[in-house]
Amino acid sequence: MVSIVKMPSLSPTMKDGKIVEWKKKDGDQIASGDILVTIETDKAVMELDSVDEGILAGIVYPNNTDGVVVGQPIAYLLEEGETAEDVRKLRNASPKETPKSAPSENAKLQAACDAPSPPKCQKSQERIFITPLARRLAQQHGVDIARIEGTGPHGRIRKQDVENMMARTGGRAKPQRSLEPLSRMRQAIGQRLLESKITIPHFYIDMDVDVTAAEEVKKTFKNQKRPVTLHHIIMRAVALALQDCPYINVQKEGDSIRFLESSDVSFALSLDGGLVTPIVPDAHTKSLFVIAEEVKKLSQKGRAGMLAPHEFQGGSICVTNLGMYGVKSFSAIINPPQASILAVGAARSFPYVKNGLLGEKRLMNCTLSADHRLVDGVVAAEFLQCIKEYLEAPILLTI
Repeated sequence: MVSIVKMPSLSPTMKDGKIVEWKKKDGDQIASGDILVTIETDKAVMELDSVDEGILAGIVYPNNTDGVVVGQPIAYLLEEGETAEDVRKLRNASPKETPKSAPSENAKLQAACDAPSPPKCQKSQERIFITPLARRLAQQHGVDIARIEGTGPHGRIRKQDVENMMARTGGRAKPQRSLEPLSRMRQAIGQRLLESKITIPHFYIDMDVDVTAAEEVKKTFKNQKRPVTLHHIIMRAVALALQDCPYINVQKEGDSIRFLESSDVSFALSLDGGLVTPIVPDAHTKSLFVIAEEVKKLSQKGRAGMLAPHEFQGGSICVTNLGMYGVKSFSAIINPPQASILAVGAARSFPYVKNGLLGEKRLMNCTLSADHRLVDGVVAAEFLQCIKEYLEAPILLTI
């Protein structure tokens, strides 16, 4: 029986996707687990693995086809003895939908699949293994991936390999075009945040936090060559503060408020085409070392476009940090369904006098954006005060 390969739903909000590149061609023998195609969603470029075996036939949408509706057939797999005629009958019997940028007619079945024979259909095209992020970067800057030697697993080309090639050939090249269409990720970010800003009544409060002791903790870990940064310390403090202030650990569901039990803390991760917010689940139960390790792994997956939907959707609160760029303070837009977002600025030195002696302390500005439909000013202030207490006495983070 002919197997149908359909456009998958890779997130709860995904309605359609873009066929970026087919990794196999009509007539190729497909085994379970083989990568068939890369698909671009509003959050990432992901690889679709085959769950069935057979001969690939009747690729419906070619490379770079946008707007393919979830659930639509994108290709077919033939079993032994089946022909292209079986595919045609199945396609004629199925309802058709046209994607936004569909070609004038569907891709034709290749001669190899009109009368499939094992020797022809087992022959597969030569393939270059490269991460989706590295491929986009190479395309943007005109880098020939055939000249790159990959350093990833099994010779897979990574983003760093593309950047190294660019450095060897005269530095970072300029984009080939002065005008480029918005990526699906950038379109989704724009639409989602516009809706957030228009429909959610934001209010903002900010507070200066003395992170002198927290920075000493960071230095101690650095001397021990432990990968713990001030950002990880902040995430741990936020996670514990959510447990102490449950009225801010909420989400809006229709006309109801859902109170969350766990502190699922997300963080803003900048990508070439936008940003994502990976989530560290149950962060209140995890040590600084575990949080640091999970942030590292999630960041790697995010930059490679390999985050699973549950790894970046939902969450209790987001921590967005621009302190490393010297930003003193800023206000962030809430990422639904979360009810708040914490914007962190740079730590700066200030003089102070204690017991007649002049000293120095490090202050960092934290600005909380909150949804006034769910959170009142006093609740937000108590939450920010709780974060301040944890950061100014970081020994509490180790309990």
